Amino acid sequence: MRNVVTIKCSLRCFELAYGLKVNFLKSRFEAVGVHSEKLIKYANFLNCKLLPFSFTYLGIPISTNPRKVETWKPIVEKIKMKLNGWKHKLLSFVEKVCLINLVMTSLPLFFSHFLEYRWE
Repeated sequence: MRNVVTIKCSLRCFELAYGLKVNFLKSRFEAVGVHSEKLIKYANFLNCKLLPFSFTYLGIPISTNPRKVETWKPIVEKIKMKLNGWKHKLLSFVEKVCLINLVMTSLPLFFSHFLEYRWE
């Protein structure tokens, strides 16, 4: 409970320092390895909702096995949708290849940064 109080105090200090307001009613809370009774107590203290264990963050599914093909289907579908949108634009073949390379090379960097943050 002490950690949850510290989180709430930190968010309140953020509000005071920057003049921005944290909307706790829109916020979600989750903890790993904590019983559901305690999670409900913590969420009530923070005045926020519980986050379902399976969720997506910036389009990447969380709490699923990254080795399974099903995990990557939503991301592959998003890339396909982007590529379909580019078909109708007036881009040359070279411009399309450059654009695809740019997007595809940034994905591993983004995902490795995300995994590092998640691990911590």
